Amino acid sequence: MLNVGWGRAALPFPDELGLFGFGPGGGRGIAVPRGGPDHDQLEARALWLEGGAERLLVIGVDLVAGSRLVQQKLHDVLAARGLRLAQDRVLIVGTHTHSGPGHYIGNFYDVFGVWPPGTRLDVVRIIVEAAARAALQAYAEARPSRVAIGRRILWRAGRNRSLRAFHANFREPAEWS
Repeated sequence: MLNVGWGRAALPFPDELGLFGFGPGGGRGIAVPRGGPDHDQLEARALWLEGGAERLLVIGVDLVAGSRLVQQKLHDVLAARGLRLAQDRVLIVGTHTHSGPGHYIGNFYDVFGVWPPGTRLDVVRIIVEAAARAALQAYAEARPSRVAIGRRILWRAGRNRSLRAFHANFREPAEWS
């Protein structure tokens, strides 16, 4: 039997941050009002898996990618709050949205992917704190579970927030979009 837990927390970034990939600030896209139907709240989501002596924490963030800098700081914060894991048992993955800020990766992407360039520790702290809240919720709410894996083609499960720009890539509208 496997113990599984799930947690989530909002990523409350300030509006003045540029988006990763040179977009407008606030994580909303162009002319999308906060709280409107097209405003997607960025989140950190945690999946806790525990079976026997094996434990794994997977954190998904609505950002362009994971970050070793965030992973290391999250590992330390969780240990300080009583959740001690080997560092390789804490995984950070990004949904690859460009509707979130950069400034948190800690390498050349913080120079070439955002404006103004540079790593910002305040952004790193926001991500780490949200990821820690989600992780601790997932750990606290873990329950005995059965896990199964299936496979199926799933059409129309996502959406392209820049559909007009996407269609501009084709001479004729794509039938499958």
